[in-house]
Amino acid sequence: MSPPKKEVPKSISYNKGSSSTQRSIFNTKAKNANDIKELTACTPKELREKLDKNNKLLENEDIISKLPDKGQKLRERNILINELLEKHKSMLSNPINELEDLNGRYYSSSVKTNQISIEESIKLQKHQEKLRQKFQIHTLSEKFEQMTVDKKETIRTINHPIEELENYISEESYDSLNSDNDDDYL
Repeated sequence: MSPPKKEVPKSISYNKGSSSTQRSIFNTKAKNANDIKELTACTPKELREKLDKNNKLLENEDIISKLPDKGQKLRERNILINELLEKHKSMLSNPINELEDLNGRYYSSSVKTNQISIEESIKLQKHQEKLRQKFQIHTLSEKFEQMTVDKKETIRTINHPIEELENYISEESYDSLNSDNDDDYL
């Protein structure tokens, strides 16, 4: 028969004035809190991998029988992992989150946006249009400055005034309409 196992104390005491000071050896609550933080930082893929690993351990009855808690912590961790996976699934059902995941950008709730009125929006649009036109005029004027004319060309003046040309065109069109030759149209 083996001797009874001694229980490990949760703290050791030590004091300068006396021989006792209290120093924590381990704290299960802090470890559990760190475990939750570690799990919440994991991606769904990593969570599934951890869940698979834990399930394989739970299937091995030889190892589970040797554990002091008989695998209770592993089961609790699996429950926590399943809850986190469900939370990820519910977040993905939101279309905004799906788009953020596709873009690789994440929405920050701390960023504030300001909405402008329709009148301000119209003014802004008009101002932007004016700037665009000024830019176009500037680029065109630069192009015109680069153009050069080699020779001065004289502008030829027309001998006939415009009125004479109009009369000539109108008489010709009148003659063609009133011609005796109707066979052309058949």
